[in-house]
Amino acid sequence: PALVEEPLLRGAFPALAAPVVGWWGAALLAAPLGALLHPLPSVPLLASLALEIGLQAGLAVVARFTGVGGAILARGTYEALIRRASFPLGPDWDHVALLGVAIGTVMLLWPHRLR
Repeated sequence: PALVEEPLLRGAFPALAAPVVGWWGAALLAAPLGALLHPLPSVPLLASLALEIGLQAGLAVVARFTGVGGAILARGTYEALIRRASFPLGPDWDHVALLGVAIGTVMLLWPHRLR
């Protein structure tokens, strides 16, 4: 999800909507959209959406100050470490989960970041 969604929700969507509602307005529009893509299992839907909106808003703040690479890194870390229990186990998954963290780190440290 980090490699696909973050460039769209923190990069493309704010870039397209910013002329109309500003960058922060676009980020706040992207937060519920991201929340709808990831309702948490076995949690009441409203609580799940509220938690995800908080997470998505946090990722928008990260993206604003560190760029899309920072959002990928933050989301990759979240997916790899915090939501680890909801994904398949095994060494193959570990490599896939850490791929988002690695790519986000490279993008964050790259001299010409996307913002």
